[in-house]
Amino acid sequence: MSTLSRTSYSGCLISDKSLEYYANIGYLPDSVRHTWIILSVVNSIASPLTIVINLLIIWTVVKDTNLRKVNYNILLAALAVTDLIVGLVVEPLYSFHLVCFVLGCSTSCTATPTFIAQISCAGSTLIIFMVSSVERYLAIEYTQFYLEKVTTKKIILTTVLACLILPTATLSARILLSNHGQLQKAPVAVGAGLNILIILYCSIKVQVTAYRQRRAIAAQAATVQLQQEEQEEQERRLQEYKRAFTMGVLVLASILLYCPYIINAILLANNGGDRSSLISTPGFAVTFIHLQSLLNPIIVSLRLSYIREGVKNKLCCRE
Repeated sequence: MSTLSRTSYSGCLISDKSLEYYANIGYLPDSVRHTWIILSVVNSIASPLTIVINLLIIWTVVKDTNLRKVNYNILLAALAVTDLIVGLVVEPLYSFHLVCFVLGCSTSCTATPTFIAQISCAGSTLIIFMVSSVERYLAIEYTQFYLEKVTTKKIILTTVLACLILPTATLSARILLSNHGQLQKAPVAVGAGLNILIILYCSIKVQVTAYRQRRAIAAQAATVQLQQEEQEEQERRLQEYKRAFTMGVLVLASILLYCPYIINAILLANNGGDRSSLISTPGFAVTFIHLQSLLNPIIVSLRLSYIREGVKNKLCCRE
């Protein structure tokens, strides 16, 4: 058991409630200390892997002119940029933050830059998921409108503005409400809730439509001899459906990795904010969220053959 000096967190823009709890009681249980050291090691190992694989995804999309022309690939590259920042900034900061607190070198506000980076990256990832889900929804449900109106420039502009404005506004509101108890969680909850509703609606709608239409295309191909132009159109539609299923897998993986965080939040709410029975759950929950940035590019590489081939070519120095 490690003894901690009692430290005031009142002047911090954002404080780590778990660390604040242990600082207030004056000691860090051995089980928590060992767990946080392990989590620090996990984040340290995941960081370079996250950086490398996301750099490969970005390089694959940016270097290939044909891939850059596809809206969905631009969004994959944007997601990879956010995941790259997690590996480059968030995971090293969080690892240092945990080790520093365990060793007793943490100051009262060390959590502030870590939390700002975490919220910004998590918010940007959620926004890119939302934009990608809407993009897939328009591509599948309103194909003609999508082909005529949705351009790469519009996708890039929408994504950049959304990733700059929404996390900044949410974070600013949270900081302004930092002295208002539970109310400070409202901006994040409202922003995340709206994004999640849009993602779930678009994803479910797209998955159902794509599944039905893929079966219809397969049945038609087995019974009718199509013209060359019709075959090309069917291949294009099948490619769009495959991208939609990939997006669905990314959303499902994200939900699973956020489950520990959601469960922890529910348990805290039921306990009235008492953290004594939740010794190290917050550290696990945050680490699972960080690992999403490593899992995302792996899923993309496994699901999309052209990304997989591009990554393989980069690794083998074929280009």
